[in-house]
Amino acid sequence: AENDAVPPYVGNALLNQASQYAGRLTENQITSVALADSGANLLVTDRLGKTREVASCEPNVQQATLLAVCLAANWWLTQQGITVPMMLRDVLPTSDLQLTATCAAVLREFGLAGHQLLVFTRDRQVAELVAQREGIVAHPAV
Repeated sequence: AENDAVPPYVGNALLNQASQYAGRLTENQITSVALADSGANLLVTDRLGKTREVASCEPNVQQATLLAVCLAANWWLTQQGITVPMMLRDVLPTSDLQLTATCAAVLREFGLAGHQLLVFTRDRQVAELVAQREGIVAHPAV
């Protein structure tokens, strides 16, 4: 129903912020995030201007984009005076350690900006990489 739609000002702010996070998380491989089909599909545009559904992207870009949307949603709630911790499980790309390090740096900055994050991973190498970031305490799950 039309009344169930997200107001445009909310959607625009969220998508603009998600686009900024996606750019940082993917080392500018992704330049924008958008919704299509009344919000049913998440689209990304890459640095070459090609737009496609997130589901058709390589797994690392999918993970980084979905993480960007989660960070943007938490950011938006904070802008409304609503503080909620984020719990993330196995959200960091694992097949590209440089991209993993980039994502860890963005999460660190997000946390240092006052957002509470709990990040869980089963990947010991990812946990060790994250633990190397100053200001982040990481314990690999067993």
